[in-house]
Amino acid sequence: MTRARKLTFQLTPLLDLLLIVIFAQYLDVRSTARRETIELEASRTLISAQLDEALRQLIALREKLAQMEQRVEVAETRSVEADRFLAQRDLIGELVTELFRLPEGTLAPLLQSRTASGPGPSASDLAQLQSRLKALGGGQSDRVVDHLLTFGEMRKRMDVWELYLQDNGSVVLTVGDKRLTFRAESADAFATRLFEAYKTLPEPKSLVLLLVSYGDAKFQSLKAMLDGLPQALDRIRTDAGDRSRLDYAVLGFRPKKS
Repeated sequence: MTRARKLTFQLTPLLDLLLIVIFAQYLDVRSTARRETIELEASRTLISAQLDEALRQLIALREKLAQMEQRVEVAETRSVEADRFLAQRDLIGELVTELFRLPEGTLAPLLQSRTASGPGPSASDLAQLQSRLKALGGGQSDRVVDHLLTFGEMRKRMDVWELYLQDNGSVVLTVGDKRLTFRAESADAFATRLFEAYKTLPEPKSLVLLLVSYGDAKFQSLKAMLDGLPQALDRIRTDAGDRSRLDYAVLGFRPKKS
């Protein structure tokens, strides 16, 4: 009769194996948790960065919107100011047009009087002036305003000196707010006196126009002025050098300059 074998279990190795399995599962769970924590932290960092960028863009958009609103306000203000300016320009143009609209028959005698007592503008100059005045008085206010603006721009870039021979023979030089008076009985004396007056003036601009007119003075005084003008201007041009260019125009007879 065969003897039965006795089954025995070694518990220690089984327990060791169980501990290894449990520890392996623990490590896997811990590793998974750490990985998920890292991924969560990265996700939070990304979301935070995205929120910061969105906030920055929102602030920039708000600032841009504020700038656009400000530009709209400025544009509206300028539009109102432009409308006001156009209305004022039209009104000024209409008023000045009325000033240029001289009664029929009064312009020709006024222009003819300029050369009645001596030299003055040529017949061609007078004809052009008459045509220009009629055009300015023709009701086109824009043309009048353009004429005034053009004249204003010219005055900014040039000096206009006025030389007037009074009835009593004295000569008045007007430059801006300054008035200088002198007398001269000969061309040489006139040239000297005008040059001396010029030396008391501030440095002129690059272009100077001398406008000459005269009242009901004696022929001798008028001749001394007209003959002495070229001499005086030659001396002034030599003294000014390349700094200034001088020229003059005789406007003719103009009585009793105030």
